[in-house]
Amino acid sequence: MNGKPPAFLFYAADWLTDTAELSKEEKGIYIDLLAYQWINGSLPTDATRLARLVGVDEAMLQSAWMIIGDKFAQIDDFHNSNRKRYVNPRLEVEREILRERREARRLAGQKGGEASSKARSKRTSKRTGKRSTVASSKRPSKNQRSEDEDKDKDVIRNEQNDQVRPRRSAQGDSCALEQRFEEWWSVWPKKVAKARAWKVFEKIDPDDTLVEWMIRTTAAFSATEDWKKEKHRFVPNPDRWLRGNQWEDEIESTADSLESFCRDRDIPIK
Repeated sequence: MNGKPPAFLFYAADWLTDTAELSKEEKGIYIDLLAYQWINGSLPTDATRLARLVGVDEAMLQSAWMIIGDKFAQIDDFHNSNRKRYVNPRLEVEREILRERREARRLAGQKGGEASSKARSKRTSKRTGKRSTVASSKRPSKNQRSEDEDKDKDVIRNEQNDQVRPRRSAQGDSCALEQRFEEWWSVWPKKVAKARAWKVFEKIDPDDTLVEWMIRTTAAFSATEDWKKEKHRFVPNPDRWLRGNQWEDEIESTADSLESFCRDRDIPIK
């Protein structure tokens, strides 16, 4: 499937709530359509083709579509702008979140590998330089050999300590990290406990990709009813939200928040 993620997150509570009034046939058609969309990116608008996809006759498909049709939106066909295709917007949100998560992990792994390679190269150069110096000198006296052996032991101890000592942030520049924090803080709706939030943010040490993901997820959560009502009373404190990696939590699929989230990510929805 050309590197496409083979699976999407299935939120059991959302599914049971959203499909509580559906018949078994309607549920089966709905989940099959979601699976086909995940694999192919969108669905045909032709009733005959949809019925063929889910293995039912056209009459049953049309009957079910009267119930589940509002869960899908029309978009322009990528290959033919004169035609339309169906998508479930929530599923496309999950696809984008998963794509950004994979990209963030890829970049983090790449930076970690580069840092490890530089550390190994530095240790190797240090050992090689030390041995070359000893080998090129005249035959040392007994006392000189003892001193050299002590120095070699010190080098080994330092290398071991380097391995135990916590690594510096992969991002390096603290000013850049502070700037990323301020960018995220600017969209956080509940301006409390900033110092505690900074300490947690500093430990996470997110790169630009992860911060962008956190910013967009924060904006999406801020559009939900729970976060908007009673002057943000139910918004968690920022340090708690960060500590719990809550940018990975599911987003309530209300029409307003979903439309805003899709628009922010340039996901086609009509």
